[in-house]
Amino acid sequence: MIVPEFAKSAATIVCLGADAIVMGYCSELGPIDPQMGALDGKGNMQFRSAHAIIESVDAYVRKAHEAIKQDEPFEAYVRLLDFHPDLTFVEECRLAKRLSQEIAERWLKAKMLKDAPKKAKTTADALSRADELFSHGRAIDYRYAKDELGLTIEYLPPEDALWKKVWELHIRCHLQHFMGNQVKIIESSRRTMAFNQ
Repeated sequence: MIVPEFAKSAATIVCLGADAIVMGYCSELGPIDPQMGALDGKGNMQFRSAHAIIESVDAYVRKAHEAIKQDEPFEAYVRLLDFHPDLTFVEECRLAKRLSQEIAERWLKAKMLKDAPKKAKTTADALSRADELFSHGRAIDYRYAKDELGLTIEYLPPEDALWKKVWELHIRCHLQHFMGNQVKIIESSRRTMAFNQ
C-alpha cells in the first residue's frame, strides 16, 4: 500500500491488510477508533470517539461501585450518567469499536504481522484507543508506525526516484480533483473512473 499523503481512519484499516506500507516524509496514518454521530443539546450533529463515550460511562459506573464498596455517597455518579447517551447507543459504540479492532487484527495477522499474532492484537488495540493516541486526527508518521506500532513500513526519502513519481501522480490527481470537481478517482491497468460531486 502506498500512502503519499494521508490514509486516516478506515483508510488506515485498509493499509493494515497490505504486506507493507510505503510512506514518505509527509505520509500519515491515523487512529481507527470509530467516530459516532450524536445530536448535541442544540440539535447539531457532533462526532465523538466511541472509545471516549464508552470510557466516560464506564468510569462513572466504576466510581459508583467504588463509592458503594467504601460506604460513601454514590448518587452523584449515578446522576451524571443521566447526561450520557442511552445504553443502546453506548452498546453500539462498543460494537463499532470491537468491529474496527477485529478487522484490523485479522488483517494484520493475515499479512504484515502474520508471524506475530500477539503483536497484531496489541497494535490493533493501540490504534483504536483514543486514550493512547488522544485524537482521531492524530498524525502517525512512518517512524511511529514502524517503531511504536511494529508495522512493516518501507520509507522513501524525498530524493528517492520512486517517491518523486508517487508524489507527482498524487499532485496530478489533486489538480484533477480541484479542476474537475471530482471526489474520487479509481484507476486500473485498463481504465480510469472519476466520480464528480
